[in-house]
Amino acid sequence: MRSLMLKLLTITVILSSGIFANTIDKNVLNYERHRINTNPNIMLKNLSIYFKKDLKNGWTGYALDIQLTVMPQHKTVNIKDVVFTDGKVITQDLKNLQNGFDFKSIMMPTLSSKYYKKENFITGNINAKHKLVVFSDPLCPFCIENLPKAYKAVSKSKNIAMYYYDFPLLGLHPASDVITRYLTIAKTKNVKDLIYKLYSANLEKYFSISQRDPKKIVPVLNKVFGLNISVKETMSKKVFKELQKEIKMGEDAMVRGTPTIFFDGKYDKTREKFKKYLK
Repeated sequence: MRSLMLKLLTITVILSSGIFANTIDKNVLNYERHRINTNPNIMLKNLSIYFKKDLKNGWTGYALDIQLTVMPQHKTVNIKDVVFTDGKVITQDLKNLQNGFDFKSIMMPTLSSKYYKKENFITGNINAKHKLVVFSDPLCPFCIENLPKAYKAVSKSKNIAMYYYDFPLLGLHPASDVITRYLTIAKTKNVKDLIYKLYSANLEKYFSISQRDPKKIVPVLNKVFGLNISVKETMSKKVFKELQKEIKMGEDAMVRGTPTIFFDGKYDKTREKFKKYLK
């Protein structure tokens, strides 16, 4: 009888916790829905929980997938938002008072296999168990310093496959717009060590990061890669659409800055976990 009572109690606790979790999920969605609807220039089309993460401190982080229509242009946009709750209060920012740690920095999804596409593979062993995914801006100083080193290290290893995605930060590096458009075409030209050459080229010797004129940028890139891609090709709508697909992969991964690195599907804040598996 005692054993039966314990089993019933356990089942009751499990069911209660599930109901409580569902209630919190609904409350979080209701909060976000109300917050968005207070803006008369925005119409909410869809809202769902992208993923949630137990922060091990009584708090849960929620990543929300939001589709909006922006008025009066009637433009549809998709965004991700992050909120935190302990079941009683909800906030858009959560930081540790002692060390300033921002919990938003770890609100990253687990990458699915769609990120391991052949066309984004750049070096290493494509059949390797371990996967390194890099989101980068070609004019990001930290990327320029470290990506070539990572590339060379992985190229000598049979244990890691390295994948690359363009994620231009145009507010910081306007010239990255033309560079990543150009790169979208160059990736189809079978240029050996394309990404390594790009990040080793020291492009700022030739033009400013604020340069926007493709006529000043494209000839330099042709010289670097030994190609003959025209300005017209680079600035075509087709290339723009292809680049946006790649950028969306970064947005879906909740990339906020560069370089952002995932190792075996998990966000790696240290950017160095892959080094353990090089040999």
